[in-house]
Amino acid sequence: MTIRSKLAKVARAREDGRLVPMAASWMRALGKVAVNPASDRVRLHAPPFVQPDASELPLVRRIFAAFRLMKEQQRRGNPLYLPSSLWQETFDAAFPSLATSLDTGDIDAFHYFLANFGAWPEYTGITWSPLVRSGVNSTLRRRYLENEVFLRQAELWRWFYGNRVPFSELRQPQHGNQYGAYIDGEFVTVLVESIQPIMAITVPRAAVLSDQQGEYVYAVDDKNIVQQRRVKLGQSTPSTAVILSGLDEGEMVVLEGIQRVRGGIQVAPGPATPPPTAPKAAGQ
Repeated sequence: MTIRSKLAKVARAREDGRLVPMAASWMRALGKVAVNPASDRVRLHAPPFVQPDASELPLVRRIFAAFRLMKEQQRRGNPLYLPSSLWQETFDAAFPSLATSLDTGDIDAFHYFLANFGAWPEYTGITWSPLVRSGVNSTLRRRYLENEVFLRQAELWRWFYGNRVPFSELRQPQHGNQYGAYIDGEFVTVLVESIQPIMAITVPRAAVLSDQQGEYVYAVDDKNIVQQRRVKLGQSTPSTAVILSGLDEGEMVVLEGIQRVRGGIQVAPGPATPPPTAPKAAGQ
């Protein structure tokens, strides 16, 4: 990371209101360089990349065949159920070996991915193995991870649950050379999520359609004319779609009767029909 990128990171943290707590956390980590409370309890686990074991090839071929079949069925399926474009871009950027192996039939590239998935160097939104990877070669980062991330969460767990739930409930399955840490002998991984609220434009997921060009909605302008609008989705839920681009705040979209809608027609906008409520049981 260059000095310019570090300064940009500090500037973003200041704008988001995270600078003071972030600085306080790093100062606590700095104070633990000499005296490390986590030394006897936390051990970071960051093994190097491994070369695939040739004896695994029969199993890898079966997994690869299932993977190719799944992708073929996905292409033939309803586009409505495909991953969002943002998630697919993140996935393709993080796991280029998968796309390469799928296009070329390169079983060795696929095998290498399987052997090193748990220590993958790119952030995927699933687990933050690069955080552990970057910490093992820096004393300050190591102290930060050991004390501010792993040990702090362990102490919070014990304070909240006391002796009612054993700490072993946090144990994660360990696959190959997966990154993580051992806390009191239990292997755990780390998932980093933002605690800052994010303002976003959202629409009901049913209003979003897909075709070979991507996702789109039918927007309604101030003259009640329908327009097909290409959109880019963010991290969404089964019921709500986050719109990153293509739709402005306050714009209306078509939700009901969407199968009969086409661009250029005039409609009579109205509120969406509320979902039906479950009938009450007798005597309630």
